[in-house]
Amino acid sequence: MPWKNVRTIKITEQQYSKQESRFVAMLKRYETTMSAAAKNKMIDDDLNSYSSKSLYAMLVSECRENKILHRLNRESGGAVYAGYITLLKCFDEIIAK
Repeated sequence: MPWKNVRTIKITEQQYSKQESRFVAMLKRYETTMSAAAKNKMIDDDLNSYSSKSLYAMLVSECRENKILHRLNRESGGAVYAGYITLLKCFDEIIAK
């Protein structure tokens, strides 16, 4: 089986919660930031923080093209996207170790 040499690491609930809290805090800062330049810098800084930019790009592409996600209301779609981003941040944390 080709997967037998793949390292298996579980994402803990604590890891997920920590990353989710960070993401929500970043969104709240974004909402309260007034200038467009400051918002763009915040987004750039967040994007540059990813170790796996290709995985992030694939995720964004999937969210843009997924017809099911487009049918969700804004709150539900945002929750799905936030979950994806949180998992990605967890993967990045694992890679960094």
